[in-house]
Amino acid sequence: MRYLTLSALPLISYLLLLTTPFTPISAADKNLTQFKTDKPYKNKENRRETLSIPNAEALEVSVQGITEQKYDYLVITDSAGNEQRFDGVIDKRFSVLGSNIKVFFRSDNATVADGVTVTIAPISLFKKVKFQVLAAANVIMRQGTGEINEKFIKILKNLNRLQEQLGQAQDLNSISGQIKEQLALIAQTYHDAASTGENILRIHQQQIELLMQLEKTTANSIDNLLKRQRENQDQITNFQNFANQIQDPLEKQKLQFSIEGTRNLLSALETQRIIWSDFQRVESELIGLLRTYSKRIEVLLYSMNISAQVYDQAVNVLALEGSKLLSLEKLNNINELQKIVADIQSSETAIMSVIKRIEQTDANF
Repeated sequence: MRYLTLSALPLISYLLLLTTPFTPISAADKNLTQFKTDKPYKNKENRRETLSIPNAEALEVSVQGITEQKYDYLVITDSAGNEQRFDGVIDKRFSVLGSNIKVFFRSDNATVADGVTVTIAPISLFKKVKFQVLAAANVIMRQGTGEINEKFIKILKNLNRLQEQLGQAQDLNSISGQIKEQLALIAQTYHDAASTGENILRIHQQQIELLMQLEKTTANSIDNLLKRQRENQDQITNFQNFANQIQDPLEKQKLQFSIEGTRNLLSALETQRIIWSDFQRVESELIGLLRTYSKRIEVLLYSMNISAQVYDQAVNVLALEGSKLLSLEKLNNINELQKIVADIQSSETAIMSVIKRIEQTDANF
């Protein structure tokens, strides 16, 4: 083979090579996928870099290394502005939505260490679905019963205070003003708790719809794997039939290599199918638990709204004779509300258990 040398170029081309200015690729033209400090890093460093993969919907981030634990640190910020800080011995892998992360590294003027390396890669389909399922579940859990529980505890305290007043008073009419104040406070607390419901349930519905779409992606992935398995099995059958028809030993050997290679691929596809199928079962279980959880919160909010109206009416009947005030403690079935709250807490425990199982699943495809 003849290779083209510089001397073989026409003179005009040679002159153009000499006179054309070299334009280096600027950092702005690169898509950085790795951030790395020196080993060891220097004192008084303040480095900022953006790592990105264009058009990526999500990234897998790897952070490894060592920093001085107290004053030297690394901060990673995702596209949504969520920050994570790292120091000391670091060996973390996690996923973020979006196509880029911002990396900030700082060191003071004292002790240094080996340094850190941050690497990003496009997330695999399995990890993307897993990450989005966990993200949706966490949104629902954050929009759960935390604030409602605070209101409920406040209601219980006010009810206990009201019952004490009713039990200690000899003349109920003489404390009607205090009772009215307590009833109004309970009614308002019920109103406050119930008013959060519309936004909570709207967010729940949005995330459950997203989870249903992800469930379809999981099912489609399994269907595609089954289709590819059938195609590869058919290919093995064709190879075997063809091998029976030829006499050439070398051709037979080549076909045998093809058969073994296709069988290996078939085995890999089966491994993927099993992982996806296991994930599908736990994904379906999680969605069912989240639906029940959301429904129980809806029932609690509805009950609180009814209770608010009942206590509003109780405030309006304080003109009744004192003896009738004794029935105020029965205006609301607090035991039933406590049962609903206990059911919700049981749902939360079950959901967190399934979330941990999903977090432990892993695959590199």
